[in-house]
Amino acid sequence: MSRACKLLVADDEPWVAEDLRGLVDWEALSVEFLEPAADGEEALARLSIDRPDILVTDINMPFVDGNELIRRAKATRPELQIVVLSGYDDFAYVRDALLDGAVDYLLKPVARNALVEVLGKTMRLIGSARDRDREEGEKRARLVAASSLLRDGELSAALRPEAPDAPRPPAKGVLLDLDLELASFVLVIAKLARNRGDGRSLDETAARSRDEVASLLSEAFPGSKGVAFRNVRARGEFVLISGADPEEVAAGLEPLRLRVGRRTGLKVDISASRPSYSLGSLGAAYQEAKAILGYRPIGGEGVSVPPGGAWKSEPRKRVSPELENRLAFALESRNVSLAERIVFDEIGLRGAAASGWLLVEARQTAEYVAGMIYHRADPGPAAPARAALAMDELRERLLVALEDENLDEACSVLRRLLDESLGGAAPAGASEGMEAAARRAQSYVEAHFFEDISTTSVASVLKVDADYLSRAFKLVTGGSLMQAIARARIDKAKEYIAKGELSLAEVAELVGYGDYAYFNRVFRKVGGMSPSEFRDSPSGGVR
Repeated sequence: MSRACKLLVADDEPWVAEDLRGLVDWEALSVEFLEPAADGEEALARLSIDRPDILVTDINMPFVDGNELIRRAKATRPELQIVVLSGYDDFAYVRDALLDGAVDYLLKPVARNALVEVLGKTMRLIGSARDRDREEGEKRARLVAASSLLRDGELSAALRPEAPDAPRPPAKGVLLDLDLELASFVLVIAKLARNRGDGRSLDETAARSRDEVASLLSEAFPGSKGVAFRNVRARGEFVLISGADPEEVAAGLEPLRLRVGRRTGLKVDISASRPSYSLGSLGAAYQEAKAILGYRPIGGEGVSVPPGGAWKSEPRKRVSPELENRLAFALESRNVSLAERIVFDEIGLRGAAASGWLLVEARQTAEYVAGMIYHRADPGPAAPARAALAMDELRERLLVALEDENLDEACSVLRRLLDESLGGAAPAGASEGMEAAARRAQSYVEAHFFEDISTTSVASVLKVDADYLSRAFKLVTGGSLMQAIARARIDKAKEYIAKGELSLAEVAELVGYGDYAYFNRVFRKVGGMSPSEFRDSPSGGVR
């Protein structure tokens, strides 16, 4: 472009604009970051004075709110590119903002990659003449994407029972229409997984590929009624409820697996349930298709298993009574090195893939060992609730690693679980390097707690060893990094709940917990009560 783009931020909270100012190198992007406007009224006046090319505006502002600002700005400056800046609880207003002329939106707190992506889009629009019909089509697509997220959440909730106090979002509209058209259905699961060494976030990749994968599933069996969606409660998982004949499904699964793999660049496993004759059995069909995928060798290439198909191999118990007794002795005597040798070498978790273990064997063995560590190793009298929370977080990370079939990460988590529960040796004092690493980690958590982060991922970002960071953080702060993530998430969850504008399931998703049941457990440990109890308490803000 011949000149730098001018960008004006309008927000009545000065820290928001300052955070945006520091997120990227604006000069390198050829963007002039103008002095922010304190409210919508000032922003309107500045449009004719500073002539910005891009306006980033908050929704809720005094005097002139974001929606009114957009309407009035577009009336006088139709070429102005407008980006909405909002919290999740303002999302009802975002739809109006998009219809009024905004080109995109950013959710608070703003992530750097999201900001860069939106900036790139707006600058491309500035650099070329836009076709009106294409603009309207893009606008409709954004609205469809926003509504698809809500639809996926409703359908995902229908796959399994919620925790006792969780609100169950009704999927009656979609499912009722489907039920009226289907005599029977087959449920298909497409499970996406990262290939070894792939550093991309599985959740982000699945979200970006949502429309493509859902479309591939929907079109897999032409002429058959069905609905496809992303299961927001399971990592990298898509589901198709199809009225296709089971034989047609069986013949089409492998070609479908290959198409999804080519489109996403990820490893894909795919399975299907036997026919069901009522959508009331949706949960059972889902569990059947899900369980089938566990009975295959861990690692390796993707697989497809047709309706009624199963693996011939039966899972073996990998922890013999002798090994169990020896591990129990190591835990009770707090002998970390002996416990590690038994778990990783004698039981064989470290080499499970090379030894041809089934996926279900690796999961059951790792979870069984984690349970033994949790129940047999005494974390000590100091802050038992805090130690229990740290171990709960580690067990959750273990499940994620096993879901990704990442045995290296699973073994790393088990080592940290042993260290947390047995009180592995720590340095006498924190060095300057440890202090700096811990503080940097704390800052990162405060900015990214709602993302899919762990000790390993934070250590990767900070370019330090995960075990070193874990010890440094505990030594400097007195708690684990996992606890810090949990506290940040639950503190934010309390803010959302107190406003009373979101369901508890939406709050859980927003702060980084795709599984409401797990969110409920962590909330109880951190806050001393369940999310619904907090919502109904005086401090929860609901009367």
